[in-house]
Amino acid sequence: MAKPLLLSGLGKQANALVRNAKAQLSSSVSDIGKNLLGNNLPSFITSSDTSGLVYPIDLRGQPNVNIIEFTAHEKETSGVKQHHIFFPCPANITFNDSATYTTLDLGVIGGGLSQAIQEGGFSPSKIAESIKGQIGGANASFSNAEIISAAIQSLPGPEAIKGTAKLKGRTLLNPNTNTTFSGNAIRSFTFGFKLIAKSPEESEIVRKIHSKFRAFAYADSRSDAQSILLAFPPTWTIRFLDGNGNENRFIPKIYSCYLVSVESSFNSTTNMFHADGAPLEVDISVSYQETRVLTKQDIDGLEADTIGANRGIDENGVPKNTVGSITLPKETSVEE
Repeated sequence: MAKPLLLSGLGKQANALVRNAKAQLSSSVSDIGKNLLGNNLPSFITSSDTSGLVYPIDLRGQPNVNIIEFTAHEKETSGVKQHHIFFPCPANITFNDSATYTTLDLGVIGGGLSQAIQEGGFSPSKIAESIKGQIGGANASFSNAEIISAAIQSLPGPEAIKGTAKLKGRTLLNPNTNTTFSGNAIRSFTFGFKLIAKSPEESEIVRKIHSKFRAFAYADSRSDAQSILLAFPPTWTIRFLDGNGNENRFIPKIYSCYLVSVESSFNSTTNMFHADGAPLEVDISVSYQETRVLTKQDIDGLEADTIGANRGIDENGVPKNTVGSITLPKETSVEE
């Protein structure tokens, strides 16, 4: 009877040795992975912290993945609470930096005045000489009909009479049309995500993400039954992060934003549900608009990373309305 007991003891020892070997091998592989990938992995990937919503769930265990981070800065009585939502970086990231230009008709008088200013003179004689130059100079030859037509067109009066003068004299006063800068446009951004839940836990994450976006698109009535006063919805920041959790320097940065629309579509390609009633897929499209028009100083500050991660949002969760104080490093430019 001693022999079976001996074999049983040896079997237990062998199993224990196998378990220890597996544990050591797993630990070694983990250490090798950390050494290869570095210690700067994003905390939302390496930690089990659930304060942020991450889709898909296994994104937490995937290093070297480019991430897009949405952060809502919710103003509360005790301060500002940040709500984070993380996705894999989507395709087709679009930026539209644009300026607005309009046309301005200076006319004969405006053209002469503009020329006088450009030549450094603002005296009446200088302006008169410029206006004379606008109509052809001292040696210009005009017929009486052309002079009368030009006079009628330059004087205030009914457009029908001016039109008749143009037709009769077969001449048209040069409107001196110029292009003038009228400002830059406020930038807008749209991101789309298809969320397909592979488990009940992921279905719950999708539900929370969808609810969070929708809730923060609305104003808060401050628990006022009559909704006399409405609090602004939270201000957002959007960041593109590389596999090390740092901002991706190859993608332009976005200033503080407002969430202006959330579009949702459930089961757009199939009519299937999970056992608990959760839809198989949820398509979400979110559109943002920056809190104000930016200047070149803002763009340089964003690219030089001197504005900060909060993108102009103060400690109360309120975006700054002006450029403010931005210190740029020496010889820093967008090209760099």
